[in-house]
Amino acid sequence: MPTKIPWTQETWEIIQGCTKVSLGCQNCYAKRLANTRLKRFYPGGFGQVVLREDQMSKPLHWRKARMIFPCSRSDLLHESVPIRYILEVFDVMKACPQHIFQVLTKRPERALWRLGLAEFYRERWPENVWFGVSVENQEWADKRLPLLAQIPAKVRWISCEPLLGPIDLSRYKCCKGSRRQISWCVIGGESGPNHRPMEVQWLEDIVRQCQEAGVPVWVKQASSLRPGQQGDIPDDLWALKQYPVTLDSER
Repeated sequence: MPTKIPWTQETWEIIQGCTKVSLGCQNCYAKRLANTRLKRFYPGGFGQVVLREDQMSKPLHWRKARMIFPCSRSDLLHESVPIRYILEVFDVMKACPQHIFQVLTKRPERALWRLGLAEFYRERWPENVWFGVSVENQEWADKRLPLLAQIPAKVRWISCEPLLGPIDLSRYKCCKGSRRQISWCVIGGESGPNHRPMEVQWLEDIVRQCQEAGVPVWVKQASSLRPGQQGDIPDDLWALKQYPVTLDSER
């Protein structure tokens, strides 16, 4: 369905429900929606992970190329999602080369140790499937970015949202070239009634590191009650809305 998430164009909700795995999950917007205006769609509660097989074929019917964010309110690699289902999702994505799929997870270890997804697709990872991890602070960057580096995706990306502390990317290959570990960076503060603060200096430091390495940056939002707010983010940083590739619609 169409979405207000600015760095994508469509969401593909093939899974609903999720569980907390790290600090960034504390004020989960998806859980808040599941407990309020979307409550009727979550009869078992947000913590019950449900496979939406009725949604599986939707991208096959979208002829116009678009950016698609799978599982915007869940995690494709959640431990409750069977391997066969994840592989079926990958088969659909591979069958839709006109689209770009922006996979984002807080569980990259499952793509390596438990699932073997990276090894399975090492020689045939679909070029239109980007693979990203959420890194809310240095602790989780240190845990997730080494795993991201092992994923054979053409575009590996990070979502520093909600950004809860400074992140030093210098220990990771955030450089130009085919061996780049990080190809794109989205940065944003937390939104909602209990949002935690993001210091602009944290954002500025990450932007500087990415620009020095030639990595495109998408500055998404400040920390505020409502999503998408500029807050105290300087205009020159707020203007950064860059993709790592040229979209088909722009060629």
